[in-house]
Amino acid sequence: MLQCQFDCRCFAVCCLPVRSTASDWYSDYPQLRDEFCALTYRACQITPQFFNYRANLQPGRYPVEVTARDLTGNALHHAWTFAVAPHAAAATLPLQVLSHANNAPVSGGTTEVRGRTAPDAKVDVRVQGTASVAGLFGVTQQICDQSLRADANGNFAFSFRPQYVVPGTRYEKTMNATKAELNTETKLVLFQQQ
Repeated sequence: MLQCQFDCRCFAVCCLPVRSTASDWYSDYPQLRDEFCALTYRACQITPQFFNYRANLQPGRYPVEVTARDLTGNALHHAWTFAVAPHAAAATLPLQVLSHANNAPVSGGTTEVRGRTAPDAKVDVRVQGTASVAGLFGVTQQICDQSLRADANGNFAFSFRPQYVVPGTRYEKTMNATKAELNTETKLVLFQQQ
């Protein structure tokens, strides 16, 4: 429970999470109370008309008790509860490659790449091959450009076969998964074995 004591004479407020009454807490732990009040005071905005308390509270329901006393000693007591909603997690779309580690070697012929994303997500795939000719300059070829759908379990697969197999060729695969308004991209680099 948050228990708040507000005193208009000194404009001090003390909002305390307590299990016992405020008087018990004050008498049992006066030094701790004063330190907590000082820390809590920094989280409060106080004027003669109002106060507010701002802190990063964990999700849940909180009871609050406020007691205010004016200069003549008149007291006002008010209690209520409020709820802090759980923070919405940022929505993400998973996309992972299951068949190859990044920078892995592949043998000549057809290479199959398997992955997983959200069920029924659209996956756009682009594969470019860059081969070094005579060690001086690179020749790039577009090997694959296709769209496919993940199955009901989120699994997908595609294969590519370069027109020319040159040892040391770098194959860069860009995979982009889309579902609803979510979008995730990942890259995988494979190298043609010598």
